[in-house]
Amino acid sequence: MKKIHIKALAFLLAVSCSLCLVGCSDGKNAIVQSGIEIAEDPPYDQDVIQRAESVLLSLMRYAYRKASSLDDITQTVERRLADYAAEICAVTAKNPVSRDQYIGVIETLEREGTAAIEELLAFRDMTGSSFSHVRSLYLALSGVFGADQVASMLYDVCLVVYDMKYEKAKARFEQYGYPWYKQEADDLIRQKEEFQQSVLRKDFSALIRCATAFAELFFYESDQGSDVFLDAELLMLLQRLDTDEIGIGECGYAILMSLIVSEEAPGRDAPFFAKLRYEYSRNGDNERIVAVMDDAVTLIDGILKQLTVQDIAAVRRRDYRSLAASVFSRFTEDDWTLFERVTGVMLANDAYSALSEAEYGAVYTSYLASLRTVNLHEVREAVGTDGFYECLRDYLIGICPAMAYEVTK
Repeated sequence: MKKIHIKALAFLLAVSCSLCLVGCSDGKNAIVQSGIEIAEDPPYDQDVIQRAESVLLSLMRYAYRKASSLDDITQTVERRLADYAAEICAVTAKNPVSRDQYIGVIETLEREGTAAIEELLAFRDMTGSSFSHVRSLYLALSGVFGADQVASMLYDVCLVVYDMKYEKAKARFEQYGYPWYKQEADDLIRQKEEFQQSVLRKDFSALIRCATAFAELFFYESDQGSDVFLDAELLMLLQRLDTDEIGIGECGYAILMSLIVSEEAPGRDAPFFAKLRYEYSRNGDNERIVAVMDDAVTLIDGILKQLTVQDIAAVRRRDYRSLAASVFSRFTEDDWTLFERVTGVMLANDAYSALSEAEYGAVYTSYLASLRTVNLHEVREAVGTDGFYECLRDYLIGICPAMAYEVTK
């Protein structure tokens, strides 16, 4: 199962920061949202606060050890983590939810936190693709805080990751005096500033809300959550995602993409997908994809605004043939222009296919030889015919055959 993700490291702190927005949600744009009980006076006794701090600190220690491959945590890092855990708990007292909801969040972190960290580390290392605990944690937090505030929390998490990396580089420079550690620290300050300038909080929040909503609808079976909504209700929720609010420019997308791709060459025994990810960065395809992201978002926004209840029913039946026929039947000339720009990106397919042939041998070679070359004119001509779905499928596979094979094999 392939979904849209930001870098696993950014999510590692999410499980340890999730109390910081308790009581701050206004409920807007929440796909999964329960009523929030606002208490006039902080209802938490000292035992509850200490429990919250203990859970947060435990998860932060675990994430730090696993992510850094270090068995021991220095006193400096321990103090920093403890201070951060205490700070989060102090923030929650400003606009508290009910004591029961607060404890419920703590229990969710106790139950799902460690397993979620393991899943995200496995994704980072390309050794796993299950996100059941991450999903459970996200849905639980969204149910209390609202999807908008959870996304805002993840934005803060990204900033914290920059800070922690900076502190690590600074400590190395102070300990060893090597100039490249100072350069690394200076670069991290610059990167954080670029992130804040190029990826505004509201745009990041809109992007995360849209990505998680699409993942929930398209990658999970209806009996896993979306069946609580009628088709008309799901349609309304999707059309309220405010995709037109995603005002991230090319520079911002480049920064976000850098959180996913890897510039470090994988080892010989690295998972195959890690090798593909490295080739993606090395061949400059990162820049090519970034260049069309704004067009892609504009195209998606237009498609969402034209969706019908029947389209939602097709999605829930996994009837993508009917969905594609319906969506493309409404394409305007402007839509086709955007579609051509987005899908016409030229990727380094020879490099990816070489990796696939080395990994899968004759099976991939046969697959590659069986593919039909389809151009955009043929796709447009096929709209409304019985063979449209196959024509569209073959056209999209041609964008990157190796990736298509990896996703569908």
